[in-house]
Amino acid sequence: MRTDSRVTLDGASVMWYRTMTSLLRLLVLLAALPLSLAACDSDADGDGGQEPENTGCIISTRLLHESVAIDAIPALTDPELVGAEEVDYLTDDALVLGFRLGDLTVAVPHNLLNWHEVINFNQTNPRVAITFCPLTGSGLAFDRAAIGDAEFGVSGLIFLNNNVLYDRRSPPSLWSQMSTKAICGQASRMTLRPVALLEMTWAGWRSLYPDTRVLSTNTGFDRNYRIDPIAEYKEVDNARLLFPMPRPIDTRRPPKERVLGIPDGLGGLAFPFLALDNGEPFRVIHTAVAEQPLVVFFDRTRNAAAAYHLIDEHAQRTFEVRDGQIVDAETESVWQVDGRATSGPLEGSRLAPIDEAYVSFWFAWAVFQPETHLWTGG
Repeated sequence: MRTDSRVTLDGASVMWYRTMTSLLRLLVLLAALPLSLAACDSDADGDGGQEPENTGCIISTRLLHESVAIDAIPALTDPELVGAEEVDYLTDDALVLGFRLGDLTVAVPHNLLNWHEVINFNQTNPRVAITFCPLTGSGLAFDRAAIGDAEFGVSGLIFLNNNVLYDRRSPPSLWSQMSTKAICGQASRMTLRPVALLEMTWAGWRSLYPDTRVLSTNTGFDRNYRIDPIAEYKEVDNARLLFPMPRPIDTRRPPKERVLGIPDGLGGLAFPFLALDNGEPFRVIHTAVAEQPLVVFFDRTRNAAAAYHLIDEHAQRTFEVRDGQIVDAETESVWQVDGRATSGPLEGSRLAPIDEAYVSFWFAWAVFQPETHLWTGG
């Protein structure tokens, strides 16, 4: 197991790293950069804008805040995985990010992600990075093929209160987690391909996948994985942010409410968990994004929401909640929040997940998707 995957960089990359992580207080080093960042202030509010000529960033450097030193939050690579029965550091209601790749089913707990933020898996196909930002409550997985399967690390920089990753290449680039794109470096404007994740309680994931593998606390680092170091910050109505924002936060929902967000390039659609929760075990919403039909499942017991394409043989399928179960009207097969039919004529069938969908805090989703549509019921 390799837990500390820092790399030895050439001189140019070391200078680039040092400058980027000291951006706000050591501007005199800009002249020594292999990438010209001095003209990066064209987009002071982070909304895009024209990239200046010969610029290494596509955002304003004024929006980058230094949180900690590079790798002070240590990413993990190929951490030890154990069976569910061996886990003693998770409560039933602890949140995990679950994924399936081939025959491998893995639960990546928030308890570890709070301390490490990036998990690089090399034994999966494709090779993926599971990323989490405690400040925005956002968990996303990425196929690392776009960066030549290089690993991701934690830069220590913050953009719009969201973590900034760096790829371990020479020279490296900086990546905004929630925008899924490179914001500085040779890969600027390149977008990562997402891999579907499903966030839910540990008990909920375990009930769906009793043979799941889960991260062990044997990480090589001395951390208390039983506690959340910023639990108070994450309370639903807590409007406190750790870093300044270029604009006021959207007050239509509580700032730290979890929402299922579906990007579409035009603003996307957000499903707030408190609006989804009508007191019943399940909720089903048929809707469309970018004129493509989809269905959203909400599972109150597992504290989970997920979005699926309605395509191929499922294109005309109609889902509803009947007798406390999700069923399709055409065959009356029973479906779970993971998009899998568990009984009936379609047992074993799966819906196609919307890979781009992810859960985050409302304030963060609204900042990164300022034109978002907001689903509030009905």
